[in-house]
Order: sequence, then C-alpha cells, then structure tokens
Amino acid sequence: MNATQPKSTTIMNRQDWILRSAAVFLTTVSFYPAIAHSQTQRKSAPEQTDFGADSELERPIPVPEAALKALRNALQASPDELPAEQLRASEVHLGGLTEADLVVPVIGGGHAAFFYILRPTSDGYQLIFDSGGDSMTVLRARSHGYRDLQVEGITMAGKNVTTATSM
Repeated sequence: MNATQPKSTTIMNRQDWILRSAAVFLTTVSFYPAIAHSQTQRKSAPEQTDFGADSELERPIPVPEAALKALRNALQASPDELPAEQLRASEVHLGGLTEADLVVPVIGGGHAAFFYILRPTSDGYQLIFDSGGDSMTVLRARSHGYRDLQVEGITMAGKNVTTATSM
C-alpha cells in the first residue's frame, strides 16, 4: 500500500467522519429532552399511598378553606369539633393526573383514624369517601377509571380488610 493515499480517499474519509459526527450529534440532541424529562420524573417523589393512624403525612398541606367547609358540612361538625389548625391533607390522584383529591386523616383513638377524601368541584369540594380503621391504602387497581381503596382495621377479634371501588 502506498504511504500517501490518493486525494479522493482522504476527502471520502473526511466526509465519512463529518457524517458520523453529525449523526452522533443529532442523535444526542434528539434524545436529550427525553433523558432530561425522565431524570426530572425520577427526582419527584411518588404521591403517598399508605395512610395510617400511627404515621405522619409525607407531604402535608393545609386543608383549603373550601374543603374544610365541605368536610364540616358533611360531618355536621363545628369549627370547635374539627379545628383547621389540627387538620392536614395529602394530595392523591384517584382519577388521573389532572385532578388532585385530598386525603384528610383524623385521629380517632389510640390506633384508629377516620379517613376522609375530598374531590374538588366547580363550587368547592365534595366528600367522596369516609371510612375509619388503622390504615388506608390507595391501590394501583382501578374500577371505572378511579383507583381502588383498601381500609384495614385491627381489633381483639382480628383483622378486617375492606376494599372500596368506585361505582
């Protein structure tokens, strides 16, 4: 083989290098948004799905005034019986990512709680779930487009597990 390559071969090698470099660059640029988005998704923690009488809310938020009003009306409770400063909520998505429902646990005894779920409406909030027990889990399973719920209660007589599905 000749020590010097013909000029046409050198030009072709340079063109191949430019084409390969351009392909790598375009591939990197086209996948960058997907990679950045997936890394952003990993950084945000999943919503809380397990609630217990003996556990704290992972990301508590104040109960909005409209939700507090709906809860008091549904339970026929006064502000003294259900004081805002003692209540916290956690957002869950029972129907999809666009609608944030609120789980409001209220301690009801030594190891029991009442679990209330409120859904936003056009004029405030509506109480859509009211149950009590030792724990409540928002399941991945769905019925009629909404996530199912499971409530567990433990007593001297044993463990009672109830699964609630939407109708």
